[in-house]
Amino acid sequence: MRLPGKKRLVLANRWLRSRFTTAGLILGYHRVSDVTDDFYSICVRPEHFAEQMAVLRREANPISLDEMIEGLKIGSLPPRAVAVTFDDGYADNLYQAKPVLEEHEIPATLFVASGYLGRRFWWDELAYLLRDSETLPQEISVEAAGKTFQWRLPDADKESGHLLLEETYRDMLGFTAEQQEQALQQLRQLIVPAHKQSNCNGRALTPDELQDFSSNGLVTIGSHSVSHPLLASLSRESQRQEIESSKQDLEALLEKPVSSFSYPNGSYDETTRALVQDAGYTNACASYNDVSSVKTDLFNLPRFWIPDQNGSQFSGWLRRWAPN
Repeated sequence: MRLPGKKRLVLANRWLRSRFTTAGLILGYHRVSDVTDDFYSICVRPEHFAEQMAVLRREANPISLDEMIEGLKIGSLPPRAVAVTFDDGYADNLYQAKPVLEEHEIPATLFVASGYLGRRFWWDELAYLLRDSETLPQEISVEAAGKTFQWRLPDADKESGHLLLEETYRDMLGFTAEQQEQALQQLRQLIVPAHKQSNCNGRALTPDELQDFSSNGLVTIGSHSVSHPLLASLSRESQRQEIESSKQDLEALLEKPVSSFSYPNGSYDETTRALVQDAGYTNACASYNDVSSVKTDLFNLPRFWIPDQNGSQFSGWLRRWAPN
């Protein structure tokens, strides 16, 4: 049963906590890119990101995630404390976001899915195949996850292609990395995209680019697992491998400790949380919207996901939520 106004009461409670307790905001981004069709709603246009960071420097106190964690531990944060994070590790973070962060001297944490370095993420490959094709078969059938998946295209138009992509993405989200690749291989044989794959659109940072991104100390690298799975759906041993291997791989590449984790797709359970802590991480970011206070579980840190809005819109949002 849903109580009338329940969502409004929850938001009001969060707003009050941001005003009367030691609290800060953690912002979440994925991509900074000007794309024509942001199907997954994860892009902020470069000009908007630049405006948002200018507002952040002018109207708040941007601090690193590590500083946010330490402040929450001791119950002392600067007023209007805000930490910036990015998930996944897209290459456009280096080319579009880093110069803006440097211009305004805003620290950030980049959570990287270590198994995708230099590659296209599976969901972007799926969109490339299903959305950017001149023609699609009326029916698509693939063998994966021990089952046969069939998706039927009602009409040969763009809207139907988007519906097909949405349905296919929803099913493949629960696959393991191996099953996702099996499905993609079959889809590549069935579908011929309208143009060749771009080397820059939607790919992850290469190892060299990741080293470049973190070279000046302004950006801290965190772990986002190896293959970006739904961790809570995996066995304990599979979760452990994803959590520990990503940390080991990134630390070997960067030659520095990796202490922060971000749950892919916001998926975790008590087993996941315990494994993250046991692996030596000091904190973990989740995907729900809320302020972070001294009472917040450091392995369940909330974040506000920032949409593609201009500086004025972002300023209005910030004035409402940033702790005084």
